[in-house]
Amino acid sequence: AGFDLCGITPCKHLAENESYFREWLAKGYGSSLEYLERNLDKRFDVRHLVEGAQTVVVCAVSYKNPLGEGYPPGCRTKIASYARSRDYHPVLKRMLGTMLEALRRQYPGLTGRTFVDTAPLLEKQLAVEAGLGWIGRQSLLLTPQYGSYVLLGELVLTLPSDQYDAPFAGARCGRCRNCLDSCPTGAIVAPKVIDTNRC
Repeated sequence: AGFDLCGITPCKHLAENESYFREWLAKGYGSSLEYLERNLDKRFDVRHLVEGAQTVVVCAVSYKNPLGEGYPPGCRTKIASYARSRDYHPVLKRMLGTMLEALRRQYPGLTGRTFVDTAPLLEKQLAVEAGLGWIGRQSLLLTPQYGSYVLLGELVLTLPSDQYDAPFAGARCGRCRNCLDSCPTGAIVAPKVIDTNRC
């Protein structure tokens, strides 16, 4: 379907992430992002979002483009790299839809649902569970191939897979602290902890 990375993980309750996330909210790091407090039961277990869900296919598309990186000296307005082209949401949704239709032809009766940053899914953690990468100190998914320059989409299926990918083992940040040291507002208050009040 045109994705750069793809991994498969079984649906399960992400209990460790739930306790971390609730603690993060309790500390007030969620700022004015009230939507983060809604649907907490669904956020940590995709089976609460899709009835009968058994498998999550996590897909990523790289948006890293060396020609489009950087700004001229003195430039005051900066736009994130992923936002410099057309909206990725409908593009990834179409790609996931193509994949779902191909699977339905092979497995009649299969049902599934596509997600592209549109539901309370822990998509970064699902990507780790599917073997795509690890969560860096700046709380972003880092992939060995593309770093953090990836857009994620998920296909939740009601059939089990014959084989699942192993979760990504360990972080590869080593002693690197570039993200912590270069954050202009100090919003990364600890490794993997963002205070959105400062961001």
